[in-house]
Amino acid sequence: MPFFNPILPLQLDNEGVNKLDAICQEVTEKYFRKDYADRIIDALKYSRCANKGYYRTTPDFRHFIGIYHWVKSHSSYDDYVVFRKYLQTLSAVYRWHFGHYQSVTVYNYLHERVKIETHCEHCGSLSKTLIDRLIEENLWAV
Repeated sequence: MPFFNPILPLQLDNEGVNKLDAICQEVTEKYFRKDYADRIIDALKYSRCANKGYYRTTPDFRHFIGIYHWVKSHSSYDDYVVFRKYLQTLSAVYRWHFGHYQSVTVYNYLHERVKIETHCEHCGSLSKTLIDRLIEENLWAV
């Protein structure tokens, strides 16, 4: 297989946004109960939206921080590290696609962080499933 580096658009159109949401929802539902997955994805959708009546002009992903604590306190998962890494990867994907950064360094940092988080066969096993699926749909680059 030849090496290639697909060019990802920094701004997704409506179809791309819907595809990203659907894939993330689908993969998240594999690892979390449906109601948990809905809440996780809803928090990401809320975080990425600008000007939804809350006087926000840019995406704000600080709201997602509470999801880490919520999942930990409301779940009985034996290995929280794996699930936290998945949530961090999921958040990084959304921040990469929807965050507005003045420097390309932030985009590179988020991309590199996802690479690192998916590298470990144990901690990154769930994250790798998500990233592989996004690469397949050309919503993420290797």
